[in-house]
Amino acid sequence: MLTGSLSPNTSLFRLQGLKRLDLSFNNFSGSIPSGFSQLVSLTYLDLSGCSFSGLVPSDISLLSKLISLNLSTNYLKFDRQKIFQFRYLEYVDLSFNSLTGYLPSSNYWSSHLKYIDLKGNQFRGSIPASIGNLTKITFLDLSNNEFQGQLPSSLFSLKQLTDLVLSNNSLEGFLPTHVRGFQDLKVLCLSNNLLTGAIPSWPFTLPSLEELDLSGNRLSGKIPPSICNLTSLDVLDMSRNYLGGVIPASIELEYKRSLPIFSGIDFSSNKFYGKIPDVIGELHAIHMLNLSHNNFIGHIPPSLGNLVELESLDLSSNKLSGRIPSQLTNLTFLAVLNFSDNNLVGPIPHGNQFDTFENDSYHGNLGLCGFPLTKQCDNGDEPKPPASKFKEDEVVFPQNLMGNTGLIMALVMAVLLLHFVVSFSTKTTDINTDRSTLLALKAHVSDPRNFLTTNWSVDISICNWVGVTCESRNQRVIALDIFNMSLSGTIPPDMGNLSFLTRLNIGYNNFHDLLPVQLTNLYRLKFISISDNNFHGEISSWVGYFPVLQYLSLSNNSFTGPIPSDMCDRLPTLKELYLSGNKLSGKIPIGLFKCKGLQNISLAFNSLEGILPEEIGNLTMLRTLDLRGNQIQGVIPQQISNLTGLRVLYLSHNFLTGHIPVTLGNLRDLELLDLSDNDLSGTLSSTERSFLSSLANCSGLTALAFGRNPLISGYLPPSIANLSVSLQYFDASSCSISGSIPGEIGSWNVATYLDFSGNHFSGAISDRVCNRNNDLRYLAVNDNQLEGTLPLSLTNCSELVFLNVADNNLSDTFPHWLGILPQLRVLILRSNRFHGSIQSYIATSSLSKLQIIDLSHNDFTGLLPANFFQNLKALKEAEYVDNGNWYSLVVNLTIKGLELEFTLKVGMPLLTCIDLSMNGFHGEIPKVVGELRLLQALNLSHNSLTGPIPPSFGNLAALESLDLSFNKLSGRIPSQLTNLTFLQVLRFWNNNLVGPIPHGKQFDTFENDSYRGNLGLCGFPLSKECNNDEIAEPAQDEEDNGNGNGNGNGIAFIWKVAMMGYGSGMVLGISIGYIVFTTGRPRWLVRKIERDLQNKVSSWFGKKRMSPRKDEVPQLVQEQGVCM
Repeated sequence: MLTGSLSPNTSLFRLQGLKRLDLSFNNFSGSIPSGFSQLVSLTYLDLSGCSFSGLVPSDISLLSKLISLNLSTNYLKFDRQKIFQFRYLEYVDLSFNSLTGYLPSSNYWSSHLKYIDLKGNQFRGSIPASIGNLTKITFLDLSNNEFQGQLPSSLFSLKQLTDLVLSNNSLEGFLPTHVRGFQDLKVLCLSNNLLTGAIPSWPFTLPSLEELDLSGNRLSGKIPPSICNLTSLDVLDMSRNYLGGVIPASIELEYKRSLPIFSGIDFSSNKFYGKIPDVIGELHAIHMLNLSHNNFIGHIPPSLGNLVELESLDLSSNKLSGRIPSQLTNLTFLAVLNFSDNNLVGPIPHGNQFDTFENDSYHGNLGLCGFPLTKQCDNGDEPKPPASKFKEDEVVFPQNLMGNTGLIMALVMAVLLLHFVVSFSTKTTDINTDRSTLLALKAHVSDPRNFLTTNWSVDISICNWVGVTCESRNQRVIALDIFNMSLSGTIPPDMGNLSFLTRLNIGYNNFHDLLPVQLTNLYRLKFISISDNNFHGEISSWVGYFPVLQYLSLSNNSFTGPIPSDMCDRLPTLKELYLSGNKLSGKIPIGLFKCKGLQNISLAFNSLEGILPEEIGNLTMLRTLDLRGNQIQGVIPQQISNLTGLRVLYLSHNFLTGHIPVTLGNLRDLELLDLSDNDLSGTLSSTERSFLSSLANCSGLTALAFGRNPLISGYLPPSIANLSVSLQYFDASSCSISGSIPGEIGSWNVATYLDFSGNHFSGAISDRVCNRNNDLRYLAVNDNQLEGTLPLSLTNCSELVFLNVADNNLSDTFPHWLGILPQLRVLILRSNRFHGSIQSYIATSSLSKLQIIDLSHNDFTGLLPANFFQNLKALKEAEYVDNGNWYSLVVNLTIKGLELEFTLKVGMPLLTCIDLSMNGFHGEIPKVVGELRLLQALNLSHNSLTGPIPPSFGNLAALESLDLSFNKLSGRIPSQLTNLTFLQVLRFWNNNLVGPIPHGKQFDTFENDSYRGNLGLCGFPLSKECNNDEIAEPAQDEEDNGNGNGNGNGIAFIWKVAMMGYGSGMVLGISIGYIVFTTGRPRWLVRKIERDLQNKVSSWFGKKRMSPRKDEVPQLVQEQGVCM
């Protein structure tokens, strides 16, 4: 991600031949610079999501060849007329900015326009009638603005329009009775306006219409009979109007089988009456049906039991009577049921989903009995229906008052006049309250990027302040979005005065201290995100009653204490809850599972304990459940299989025990399953009783991890190939699996990460693992009992980055043929029976991108070939690495006398190492090794190397560990080695070195132990003094080195290189994190480990599911090792 500001003098503006420029979703600050007019050939410009503010430079309007312009999701303001008059402009997206004023006449607009998106701004006035002149327009979205007036009739003559979205404005008047266009219209959304009158018939005659949303208006009358003509409709929403009459019994909406998840019919909050037609039961593919808050009578049609795809059914607040049909128990996907406030009687059916619903689904039906109600049924007798009762919202006028219309009108006028006087007198005060509240916030924060300093000014209308959104009528602040502005400070109590606030997003800043309790005054809030700050205290101290809150993210702070047990009582409409990355403790409260509308839950990386309650099965709307990184014990409850819509399940890094439920295979929508790092058990086999076999039902499974559960045993059956064709990540490491690694895994065409390490696999590595070109990047089969040779078919895995076959019984010569793999960066052959020379006779065998080479503990012999080291280009100079989907890699290396486990990221120059120790190499060390300037660790110990230490080693400017012990090296220690200013571990044990030990810089820090077994050495730190003819040469400074390489600058350059690409990035993060070095002088045993894990499982799955969370801190395991 790019940061900082764009300069008007940037060389970018000199690229006059540039046609496409995409700088979207970076983190620029300040305004867009002038200078774009110099890009005279530009046809495509995308600056969306860059946090630009201020005015757009006028010279952008001079880009005469521009076809596509995207400036969405910024804080921009500009001259609207100029922005639309590009001659060839076809696509314009200005959504989610701070635009105000009126739309210009289409005389200023390009006649080529096909796509216009202006949603989420503050445009006002009427929609210009001349918009009908845009005859090529296919997409028009003006939603979430402040437009008023009537819909222009010319709008309905646009024949190529496919999407028309005008929702959340103040449009009024009638819908036209006839239209001349719209034959290709797929989406018509006019919701939440002030439209009146009857619904005309033409919307129901549009042949391509898929979504019709007229909700939240003042429409009246009956549903036109033409509703029966709809054949392509996915979503029909007429809720919250004044519609009446009966639903036509002949309704025959042919809902398509390939519906979106939440497609359905919503006629709620109208005045419909009569019986619910039986024919609705023929809409077999519908997912949601809401007929609540009407006046329907009669019985619930048994035919509703045929709606096998139904997930939500709401018939509440009607006058329905009779029994609940037992056929409804056939609705196995039903997650939401509301029959409350009717006159239903008799026993509640039981079985399937009906066993999961609680009392509130049946509230206000006094004649019902049986589970879950406390009222027992009497021997099957049907209780009498309850007596008629008034509802709280019914107003009954005395008969004599109803006849006195004059008195009624007088009362109405008096009330209206009083309301006008009060609102007029308080409007200015209310605006001033909001302004003073936000200025108090500004005074409490530090603003290093000057977002608030330059914009939140008393000279500017508060509704134009960056991050502030106002309500259109009363100009009260309804949204505050100051996400990721690098602000620091505290939240003042005054924030509780923003009484109209519905959205609060202050995430990704550096706010600290306690949250003020006054925030509980903001009862209109629907969205709260304070993630990634430094708030502390207990959650229960400020979570008040937010009756309409749907989204709550407190992740990545320092909150402590338990999760409030009454959270769902206070937050009854909650859908998304993110509490990860805090210091929460205690048990997961059972009360949390009362929030039946919850879709996403993340409690990861806390200190929660106890068991995972069985009540988890009540959350049947759940899509994501993330509990990793806690101390949860016990078994995985069987009820988790009730969550049939679950897509992401993280249970890793806990203390779970017991068998992995076979019923996980019932979660057919599952895309990611992580059970790693627990004490779970299971026997893998080809039978249906194996949880692995059951997962074949999950056709969309993308990632599966159950590694580091040592009680998982059995074997991997050939039927493993039946797992999802979408599988990309598979981790079965450190279990107790035996048998062979089935070659059928080669059928996973899109798999990129396979880890079978740390098991009891035997036999040969199948040549079918890479029997054809695929996307495999990570293959780990180390720490098993594998035999034979490396299969030549590995060359088919052309994307392979990481190969680890260490600690097996493989017997082979050095695999020079791996050199044709263009991306290979890590090659670990340690502790096998590889033998022979590593001299290559293959011209194409370059291995040029290798960063980690571990050939230790084998039987290699011969000379160290100079061309082998000469080809290691990735250890000589930095290269640009595409920042795509990085994978976490775990490697064990013997460095500095310790066997260390490193967790790192493929493709970044974080660790560079060559380990050729414990072999039979002989001859001299090639001088070209000194050209590997990016090398950080070199281990050539326990061989039979002879000759001197090459002085060229003084050029290894990044070297931190050098082990040449247990060889037959002779001569003096070159003084050039004192140039290695990062060197921290030095071992020259048991050689034939002589002469004085160089001194200066790092060499003054080493002790006797570094030189033992070299009887000819003298000088500090040894007790043996040198003779006069053995005076040590002074250390050469880098700038005095005669090789012309400029080592002083080289060191600085290398660490600039080592910093390239550092940052959070996107990693899979299923079971292991990655280490990011950010210090100027990294140290092997003391690293700064950043915590910034992204779930961007949203990135992984292409949609937003989880809030951002911190990196899981990887353990740097240090096991005492012995270098022989």
